[in-house]
Amino acid sequence: MRLFAYAHEGFSGSLVTIEIDLRAGIPGTDIVGLPGAAIREARERVRASIRNAGYLYPRERVLVNLGPADVPKTGSSFDLGIAFSILLSSGQLSKHRDAPDTVLVLGELGLDGLVRPVRGVIAAVLDAKDAGISEVVVAARNAPEASAVSGVRVFPVEHLCDLERACMRSHYSRAEDADSDSDRDLHSQHTYPFRDVIGQQRAKRAAFIAAVGGHHLLLAGPPGSGKTMIARRLPALMPELDDETASEVTRIYSLSGRLADYEGLMRRAPFRSPHHTAGPAGIIGGGRSVSPGDISLAHGGILFLDEAPEFRPGILQALREPLEDRLIRIARAGRQYVFPAKIQLVLAANLCPCGALGKGSGYCTCSIQEISRYWKRIGGALLDRIDLRVPLASSEWQGEDSFEHTASDHEEYTAHGVQLAQQRLASIRSEFAMNSESDTDSWMTRMSRTVSRDAQQCLMDARAHMHLSHRACSSILRVALTIAAIEDAESVESEHLLEAVQHRRMGEAESIWQDWVRCVESV
Repeated sequence: MRLFAYAHEGFSGSLVTIEIDLRAGIPGTDIVGLPGAAIREARERVRASIRNAGYLYPRERVLVNLGPADVPKTGSSFDLGIAFSILLSSGQLSKHRDAPDTVLVLGELGLDGLVRPVRGVIAAVLDAKDAGISEVVVAARNAPEASAVSGVRVFPVEHLCDLERACMRSHYSRAEDADSDSDRDLHSQHTYPFRDVIGQQRAKRAAFIAAVGGHHLLLAGPPGSGKTMIARRLPALMPELDDETASEVTRIYSLSGRLADYEGLMRRAPFRSPHHTAGPAGIIGGGRSVSPGDISLAHGGILFLDEAPEFRPGILQALREPLEDRLIRIARAGRQYVFPAKIQLVLAANLCPCGALGKGSGYCTCSIQEISRYWKRIGGALLDRIDLRVPLASSEWQGEDSFEHTASDHEEYTAHGVQLAQQRLASIRSEFAMNSESDTDSWMTRMSRTVSRDAQQCLMDARAHMHLSHRACSSILRVALTIAAIEDAESVESEHLLEAVQHRRMGEAESIWQDWVRCVESV
């Protein structure tokens, strides 16, 4: 029986063969194959756990080889595999006649023989399945995560003594046998109801459009106008993730150590909201041992940057490539780590550094130069990638009428409404062979088939009047297509395109804070 472990390298990794050689000599254990510090220390953990579990540690010289030898190996997930291999090689455990020739083994050992959970189990199981390995042995608390992969037989162990049952193939779990609560998302933050938002009809409409089409969103306005409140309620509009995306999200959270014990696939779209003082490693990813940042942890969901101009300019500009490529690449000493980053970016910002600009009762103390520097921190290149830019004004309290008005306005703003609109949008895209990853030229060419002549003329007029870039025109067409899907229209009409232009025009002709006044006055 060949036993395998797993060495993580960013989002992917390599299967590692565990080989044992027992030979005459001074008793001791040697581990070769570029082991890290945690693996070198495994010699003592494995020795103590084998003895305390009632087995005998070999009196011969033990050589443990982890291959391929040129792949660096770190972490404590090799403990269980090394102990299992030693017990098989010393004849204290034997292979069952029906057992397969290859098994993946993952787990950390305590000195008393208890098997502890480790990170990145679902990543290892997925790669093992692709390599033809159909059986895995993991810690009991990792079993729901491993069982989320269909077509793989999972043997959960709580103690080193349970390996005998695994060898006899007397206890295993499968995806269909997993606990019904394994799909619960213990990481999804509490979703606030969208009906809590009073007023701000234009912003709520834009948020609904963004949720349906996965468009990037900017909310600009004075403090207290509802920017953060609306952004934090976007997860309530997001439907459950599909199987592929849920698997990727679970894999990222497992690799970063954020997946709770006994948890299976994460079905809720993640929502990440880092503080503006966060560094590049926290948002982009990296660190001493490369781990995913918030941009990858938000994969399949929303990355919300509150007080966006307060973030470091370098971090904001580093978001530009992932928004286009939907990947984040981190280079380290001759190696490149790749993490998925298919996110929906939501920015919230005041109009000026002091926050008083746009407030009816406030007096702004900022100079034009200070306001200009404030918005330059976001930059035109990142702003050009934002599809929806929504101005918010300070709304006045209108008493009980506000509650009645709000309740009737939110009947269409639900996760079910988003799901229905997404189905119509997917149908249109599949009909014309379009998808969200298509390049701009492909979209511009294929979208012309779904846009009426009046709408095309409206786009040409807007392009000439607002000096729109090629990317801006493509963005407007995408938003217009989403609006048409929401309205259940067969094609993009002029009213759909004009609404898309209206949602984008802030910041195109003049600076954001100057356009904000015109946008608010036009509402």
